[in-house]
Amino acid sequence: MKITFKKIFKYNLNKDKTYAFEYACKVLSQQIDPISLETGKYVPKSNIVFCSTLKRAEQCIARNRKIKIIKVSELDEIPFNLEKKCTKIRFNKEGSVVVRRVFKKLFIKDQLMKSRKLIFSEIKNLILLIKKSYPNEKVVVISHSFRLKCIQAYLETDGQIEKYPRLINNYIKDNEKTFDFGEEFSVEI
Repeated sequence: MKITFKKIFKYNLNKDKTYAFEYACKVLSQQIDPISLETGKYVPKSNIVFCSTLKRAEQCIARNRKIKIIKVSELDEIPFNLEKKCTKIRFNKEGSVVVRRVFKKLFIKDQLMKSRKLIFSEIKNLILLIKKSYPNEKVVVISHSFRLKCIQAYLETDGQIEKYPRLINNYIKDNEKTFDFGEEFSVEI
Protein backbone atom coordinates (compact mmCIF):
# COMPACT_ATOMS: atom_id res chain seq x y z
CA MET A 1 0.00 0.00 0.00
CA LYS A 2 1.18 3.51 -0.75
CA ILE A 3 0.94 6.36 1.73
CA THR A 4 1.74 9.92 0.72
CA PHE A 5 2.72 12.21 3.59
CA LYS A 6 2.18 15.90 2.87
CA LYS A 7 2.99 19.03 4.83
CA ILE A 8 0.14 21.45 5.47
CA PHE A 9 -0.20 24.55 3.31
CA LYS A 10 0.63 28.11 4.36
CA TYR A 11 -0.70 29.65 7.53
CA ASN A 12 0.06 32.92 9.34
CA LEU A 13 3.65 32.83 10.58
CA ASN A 14 3.44 36.37 12.01
CA LYS A 15 6.41 38.10 10.39
CA ASP A 16 5.93 41.12 12.69
CA LYS A 17 9.27 41.16 14.57
CA THR A 18 7.70 42.80 17.61
CA TYR A 19 5.57 39.78 18.51
CA ALA A 20 7.05 37.01 16.32
CA PHE A 21 8.71 35.20 19.23
CA GLU A 22 5.61 35.22 21.42
CA TYR A 23 3.47 34.12 18.49
CA ALA A 24 5.85 31.28 17.56
CA CYS A 25 5.95 30.10 21.18
CA LYS A 26 2.14 29.98 21.33
CA VAL A 27 1.85 28.11 18.01
CA LEU A 28 4.60 25.62 18.93
CA SER A 29 3.05 24.90 22.32
CA GLN A 30 -0.45 24.77 20.73
CA GLN A 31 -1.82 27.59 22.86
CA ILE A 32 -3.14 29.03 19.58
CA ASP A 33 -4.30 27.26 16.44
CA PRO A 34 -3.92 29.58 13.42
CA ILE A 35 -6.07 29.16 10.33
CA SER A 36 -4.85 28.19 6.88
CA LEU A 37 -4.05 30.97 4.43
CA GLU A 38 -4.72 28.55 1.57
CA THR A 39 -8.13 27.15 2.41
CA GLY A 40 -9.17 24.41 -0.02
CA LYS A 41 -5.98 24.64 -2.08
CA TYR A 42 -5.04 20.97 -1.86
CA VAL A 43 -6.99 18.62 -4.10
CA PRO A 44 -6.04 15.10 -2.97
CA LYS A 45 -5.27 12.37 -5.50
CA SER A 46 -6.83 9.93 -3.07
CA ASN A 47 -10.32 9.51 -1.66
CA ILE A 48 -8.88 8.78 1.81
CA VAL A 49 -7.16 11.64 3.64
CA PHE A 50 -5.92 11.51 7.22
CA CYS A 51 -5.07 14.86 8.73
CA SER A 52 -4.18 16.64 11.94
CA THR A 53 -7.03 17.96 14.08
CA LEU A 54 -5.48 21.44 13.96
CA LYS A 55 -7.40 23.96 11.83
CA ARG A 56 -4.58 24.73 9.41
CA ALA A 57 -4.38 21.06 8.36
CA GLU A 58 -8.03 20.34 7.62
CA GLN A 59 -8.71 23.76 6.10
CA CYS A 60 -6.13 23.35 3.32
CA ILE A 61 -8.01 20.35 1.87
CA ALA A 62 -10.48 21.00 -0.98
CA ARG A 63 -14.01 19.87 -0.15
CA ASN A 64 -15.37 17.05 -2.25
CA ARG A 65 -18.05 14.53 -1.26
CA LYS A 66 -15.90 11.70 -2.65
CA ILE A 67 -13.04 12.49 -0.27
CA LYS A 68 -13.20 10.99 3.20
CA ILE A 69 -11.30 13.20 5.67
CA ILE A 70 -10.28 11.51 8.89
CA LYS A 71 -8.94 13.84 11.60
CA VAL A 72 -6.64 12.18 14.13
CA SER A 73 -4.66 13.72 16.98
CA GLU A 74 -1.75 11.40 16.13
CA LEU A 75 -1.03 13.83 13.29
CA ASP A 76 -1.12 17.04 15.33
CA GLU A 77 2.16 18.91 15.49
CA ILE A 78 4.37 17.81 18.35
CA PRO A 79 4.10 20.59 20.94
CA PHE A 80 7.10 21.98 22.75
CA ASN A 81 8.03 24.96 24.88
CA LEU A 82 10.43 27.13 22.88
CA GLU A 83 10.66 29.73 25.68
CA LYS A 84 12.43 27.27 27.99
CA LYS A 85 15.40 26.94 25.64
CA CYS A 86 15.44 30.15 23.61
CA THR A 87 15.33 33.89 24.18
CA LYS A 88 13.49 36.45 22.08
CA ILE A 89 16.83 37.98 21.03
CA ARG A 90 18.17 34.63 19.86
CA PHE A 91 14.92 33.85 18.03
CA ASN A 92 14.92 37.24 16.27
CA LYS A 93 18.54 36.64 15.22
CA GLU A 94 18.28 32.97 14.14
CA GLY A 95 14.58 32.41 13.40
CA SER A 96 13.68 28.90 12.23
CA VAL A 97 17.25 27.67 12.69
CA VAL A 98 16.98 27.95 16.47
CA VAL A 99 13.49 26.42 16.43
CA ARG A 100 14.81 23.31 14.67
CA ARG A 101 17.83 23.16 16.98
CA VAL A 102 15.68 23.41 20.11
CA PHE A 103 13.23 20.79 18.85
CA LYS A 104 16.05 18.31 18.21
CA LYS A 105 17.64 18.96 21.59
CA LEU A 106 14.33 18.46 23.40
CA PHE A 107 13.55 15.37 21.32
CA ILE A 108 16.91 13.75 22.11
CA LYS A 109 16.63 14.58 25.83
CA ASP A 110 12.99 13.44 25.84
CA GLN A 111 11.84 16.85 27.10
CA LEU A 112 9.15 17.74 24.57
CA MET A 113 5.61 18.28 25.83
CA LYS A 114 4.94 14.68 24.71
CA SER A 115 7.31 11.86 25.58
CA ARG A 116 9.22 10.15 22.78
CA LYS A 117 7.53 6.92 23.81
CA LEU A 118 4.12 8.52 23.19
CA ILE A 119 5.26 10.05 19.88
CA PHE A 120 6.37 6.66 18.57
CA SER A 121 3.27 4.98 19.93
CA GLU A 122 1.18 7.50 17.97
CA ILE A 123 3.18 6.79 14.81
CA LYS A 124 2.72 3.03 15.18
CA ASN A 125 -1.00 3.43 15.93
CA LEU A 126 -1.46 5.64 12.87
CA ILE A 127 0.32 3.22 10.53
CA LEU A 128 -1.63 0.28 11.96
CA LEU A 129 -4.94 2.15 11.61
CA ILE A 130 -4.23 2.98 7.97
CA LYS A 131 -3.10 -0.56 7.14
CA LYS A 132 -6.10 -2.19 8.81
CA SER A 133 -8.74 0.25 7.61
CA TYR A 134 -7.56 0.90 4.06
CA PRO A 135 -5.22 -1.96 3.04
CA ASN A 136 -5.82 -1.63 -0.71
CA GLU A 137 -6.15 2.14 -0.96
CA LYS A 138 -3.83 4.99 -1.74
CA VAL A 139 -3.90 7.17 1.37
CA VAL A 140 -2.79 10.77 1.88
CA VAL A 141 -1.65 11.99 5.29
CA ILE A 142 -1.50 15.73 5.97
CA SER A 143 0.46 16.93 8.96
CA HIS A 144 3.09 19.33 10.27
CA SER A 145 6.87 19.56 9.81
CA PHE A 146 8.23 18.04 13.01
CA ARG A 147 5.55 15.35 13.12
CA LEU A 148 6.30 14.40 9.51
CA LYS A 149 10.04 14.31 10.16
CA CYS A 150 9.50 11.96 13.11
CA ILE A 151 7.30 9.71 10.98
CA GLN A 152 9.83 9.76 8.14
CA ALA A 153 12.71 8.99 10.51
CA TYR A 154 10.77 6.15 12.13
CA LEU A 155 9.89 4.55 8.79
CA GLU A 156 13.29 5.03 7.16
CA THR A 157 15.25 3.72 10.16
CA ASP A 158 12.89 0.76 10.65
CA GLY A 159 12.13 2.09 14.11
CA GLN A 160 15.78 2.40 15.17
CA ILE A 161 15.24 6.05 16.04
CA GLU A 162 13.35 4.84 19.12
CA LYS A 163 16.57 3.37 20.51
CA TYR A 164 18.87 5.98 19.02
CA PRO A 165 17.11 9.34 19.20
CA ARG A 166 20.21 11.17 17.92
CA LEU A 167 19.25 9.83 14.49
CA ILE A 168 16.84 12.78 14.35
CA ASN A 169 19.90 14.84 13.35
CA ASN A 170 19.90 12.97 10.03
CA TYR A 171 16.36 14.18 9.32
CA ILE A 172 16.23 17.68 10.78
CA LYS A 173 19.12 19.95 9.83
CA ASP A 174 19.62 23.27 11.60
CA ASN A 175 20.10 25.27 8.39
CA GLU A 176 17.60 23.47 6.16
CA LYS A 177 13.84 23.87 6.06
CA THR A 178 12.22 20.60 7.13
CA PHE A 179 9.53 20.65 4.41
CA ASP A 180 8.14 23.42 2.24
CA PHE A 181 4.42 24.04 2.54
CA GLY A 182 2.67 21.33 0.52
CA GLU A 183 5.84 19.26 0.07
CA GLU A 184 5.39 15.50 0.27
CA PHE A 185 7.10 12.14 0.43
CA SER A 186 5.67 8.68 -0.21
CA VAL A 187 6.30 5.23 1.23
CA GLU A 188 5.17 1.74 0.37
CA ILE A 189 4.10 -0.20 3.44
